[in-house]
Amino acid sequence: MNTAPIKGYESLAGRTAVITGAASGMGAATGQLLAAAGARVALLAGRADRLDTLAKEITADGGQALAGRDLQLSSGAAYGGRCG
Repeated sequence: MNTAPIKGYESLAGRTAVITGAASGMGAATGQLLAAAGARVALLAGRADRLDTLAKEITADGGQALAGRDLQLSSGAAYGGRCG
């Protein structure tokens, strides 16, 4: 895991980041990078198996991660159809 500081931040300890699309690609990489910099990360995506794997990897590397599942806002269902 990359543990280099993020430009402009010596440490993200005590901060929380919410990452959407975290199951793969840029979302997963962003979650790993922010966790390595000390942030707690909330990982959100529709693929629970990949989220669980990523959260376990981050935790094994000393980070803090929470895997969220079944969050779909594209239909607007969570907002009574007023979104999307």
